[in-house]
Amino acid sequence: MNTDNSKLLLISQNFPPELTASTVLVYNIFKYYKGNFSAIAGFVGGRLDSNFHPPCKTYYLTPPDNDILKRIYYKVIPRLRFINRWLMLRIARKENPSIIFGNYPEPEFFISSYEVSKKLNVPFYAYFHDLWTENMHRKFELNQALKWEEIIVKNSKKVICCSEFQQLYFKSKYNIETELLLHPVPDDEVLNLTYKTIAKKKEKRIAFVGSLSNAMNTDALITLTKAIKTLPAEYKLYWYPIQDISVDYLKLVGFETDRIVIQVLTTYEMKKEVSNADILFAPLSFKNCSEHEVKTVFSNKILTYLTTGRPILVYSPPDSYHSTSAEKDGWGYVVDKDDIITLANSILHLANNEILQKNIVNNAIKEANKRKASYQADKIYSWISSEK
Repeated sequence: MNTDNSKLLLISQNFPPELTASTVLVYNIFKYYKGNFSAIAGFVGGRLDSNFHPPCKTYYLTPPDNDILKRIYYKVIPRLRFINRWLMLRIARKENPSIIFGNYPEPEFFISSYEVSKKLNVPFYAYFHDLWTENMHRKFELNQALKWEEIIVKNSKKVICCSEFQQLYFKSKYNIETELLLHPVPDDEVLNLTYKTIAKKKEKRIAFVGSLSNAMNTDALITLTKAIKTLPAEYKLYWYPIQDISVDYLKLVGFETDRIVIQVLTTYEMKKEVSNADILFAPLSFKNCSEHEVKTVFSNKILTYLTTGRPILVYSPPDSYHSTSAEKDGWGYVVDKDDIITLANSILHLANNEILQKNIVNNAIKEANKRKASYQADKIYSWISSEK
């Protein structure tokens, strides 16, 4: 194939200007993609950021800007995929791609993008941010996953994972070899990284970036708030979610809320605040969770943490990718025991040990460099260039 004529069509329901974890993951890579490409995007009901722009020409398949119509759209369209599939097919014929690149976690767009590739006889690259069947619990969604996951995995030109543990899981489940795209750190954020000394202040800030998820982190965050309550009064949790979280709801599900400060900020403001935290908290669930996802996932928040110059505390099960990777490569201080007192003592130890903090930050900088977004984008370009 003549690489000058190669064209990639990215189909992703998560895409700028909507700010979601999967959007950031896709954007960080394709911001540095050297080849010819365009995108078909949607909307998943998240927060819009006017400063967050798509990296290519983009066609949007979105509901009307009306709350009632949006609720109807998201209830009905996943069961009437032929509508968006037909629209995708029209766009794909116009764009005439050499490769269609679809990414899960949104099943409707993912399945439809695969079907469009088969209709056009174009190779399909299946990019899994998360596990699929293992995370589906409602009857319709589970049945859909059981029907389509194996078909897509076994008939895609490439299956792409986000972590080595996820690769091993696909190997054990389907006996296939997969490709790896590490969660990417934008190249410009890797420049001139160093340990950051923060000004002494009345508070000791433990920062957490991200949303509340029963499947991924709720019990670990509840444990954190209980651990903080046992510490001196200056210790507080500063929580930076994408969308606001009700304190009343947090109380209802078991959080100690006296020392939680919740702030919804722009990306720029959030990164500035996080870089002034004493500890950056990276939790994964120990119980009542999506077990396989917890073991294989790499959280997007860590991409931000790696470039702040501040130490990361990883609080996750011992057999998770988070704990194993952080322990092996030293980019985080690992606490892998589900225990309030152990976590509290670990926070005190890390917060008051500057030598340990500097060592963690230096290793985090190495990890950030390993994950440069241009490296991941170059992999995709190389794959497409080698297509025959």
